[in-house]
Amino acid sequence: MIIRETKDAALIASLNRHVQDVHVKMNPAHFKPFEQEPIQHFFESLIEKPNHKMLVAEDEGEPVGYAWIEIKHFPENAFKHAYDMLMIHQISINSTKRNMGYGTRMLEHIDELARERGINKVELDYWNDNTKAKRFYEKNGFVIYREYVFREVN
Repeated sequence: MIIRETKDAALIASLNRHVQDVHVKMNPAHFKPFEQEPIQHFFESLIEKPNHKMLVAEDEGEPVGYAWIEIKHFPENAFKHAYDMLMIHQISINSTKRNMGYGTRMLEHIDELARERGINKVELDYWNDNTKAKRFYEKNGFVIYREYVFREVN
């Protein structure tokens, strides 16, 4: 397997279908059904930003998954020390290739990118109902350190 950076927004958008379909199924009131063109335009707008990276995982030349990551800098303020972190906005492996080590290998690659930049914190979030994601991230060493809650106001 090869993991490389890509600027191919059409490819990333097509690989996004797997994760978008999961999100729509879990929460159709919040997530839009997959549409190639608007998602491709969204990724096109990010690809040229230096702090955003799109990674594609390929096995024997076939794309099997992707990750959208961002390097974030938080300056010191009255409450917190300055720090850098690598945020995983999205990571997805094609449904036919799951549980074969591709996701773990992608996370290892992302860790290496963080280390190369002197960053010691990789962060991500997932929807509470996504128990498969929770198990996968826990298995790969992620721990909960902050929780978001909400309430609806009618």
